[in-house]
Amino acid sequence: MRYQIMLKDGLEKKGYTLNKAAQLVYERFGMHITSTYISKLRSGSKPPATDDLNEAIAKILEIDSIEFRRAAYIEKIPNDLLEGIAIAQ
Repeated sequence: MRYQIMLKDGLEKKGYTLNKAAQLVYERFGMHITSTYISKLRSGSKPPATDDLNEAIAKILEIDSIEFRRAAYIEKIPNDLLEGIAIAQ
């Protein structure tokens, strides 16, 4: 599943606004992020976040952190390299 879809679905299932998600990440993990940043992650206009932040987001949304981080890595891999990996498998 794509990173953006996992983020969007997680927010919807928890019923969190972007502000609420940013607040929870700060309260539970001490990471300062804005609702605008989460919105950009969700829309795909920013590349996926760092491992630490993805772990925090996964925990507040109660989604599988390994799957979420894997989706983030797949989004970050250049297409030509991703195709090469798929062929090698």
